[in-house]
Amino acid sequence: MKLWQKILLIIEVLICFGPIAFYWLLGVLIFFDSSGWVKDEAMFAGFLLAGAAGVTALIYVLWALLTDRSNLRLRALVFVGIAAGMVPLIWLLANLWSTTDEALLLLALLPLGCACHLLYVARRLLFGRANAVDSPQPD
Repeated sequence: MKLWQKILLIIEVLICFGPIAFYWLLGVLIFFDSSGWVKDEAMFAGFLLAGAAGVTALIYVLWALLTDRSNLRLRALVFVGIAAGMVPLIWLLANLWSTTDEALLLLALLPLGCACHLLYVARRLLFGRANAVDSPQPD
């Protein structure tokens, strides 16, 4: 990747994940505050852990893209982390779909779109070359 592409990719990630990262940090603070107003602590903790797994996987992919790596070693963990990170966002999107507040919808749509774009940009890192699957392997 060229330098200007890397800079634009970092700006995209900061814009798309900035608001939801703020809410995630707020959720961590609320979880460790023992006021007791969280009704379902297990689901809340699961969403926090899933968000952390998703962001960790996406940071790993972004780091690989920015350092011009040729392959990723932890592909399965990346896919599991990204899938886990999308679960709370899809849940949030499903619960906010009927709302008239577009800002709340963007809170869930921007990270999902950015994650899909990062996966598309990193498709060769994650899946290898397209012709490598079809070509026969030497004995």
